[in-house]
Amino acid sequence: MTNPSCFTCHNLIDPIGFGFEKFDAIGARRETFKLSFAPTGKGANRRTPPKTMELDIDTKGHVAGVPNSNFSSPMELGKVLYESAQCQECVVKQYFRYAAGRMETSGDRPLIRKVLADFRSSQFRFKELMVSFIKSKEFLNPGETVHVANHNQAR
Repeated sequence: MTNPSCFTCHNLIDPIGFGFEKFDAIGARRETFKLSFAPTGKGANRRTPPKTMELDIDTKGHVAGVPNSNFSSPMELGKVLYESAQCQECVVKQYFRYAAGRMETSGDRPLIRKVLADFRSSQFRFKELMVSFIKSKEFLNPGETVHVANHNQAR
């Protein structure tokens, strides 16, 4: 049986982050994680050096909700995301939400599919995703259809 406290802790940690553990807070590469413990208790003083331990870093992670997404380096994570149709569609939806200033609706589905197809055919060039969206009839001809840039709330 799994220890409930360990199970809870493990589920709170973002599994993608494990792949970046070999980089510290400012992006410097490290091979081990150093822990320092200041002396405490009777006889401890400022002159007593701290005890230091070095731990190996485990960089194995996965992308929650994406099957077969195990990785152990940022490069492997990039490959997982690149090959995931779910991730590709997510990028397009997130850009739509940013550009439109609102969540997508069922009426936006054809535009999202078209932009996604253009994004894929461009080998995932983000600039082409933006161009596809801006060239869409929904963006260019607001009188004919809903102008995505003028509405901030879903209907």
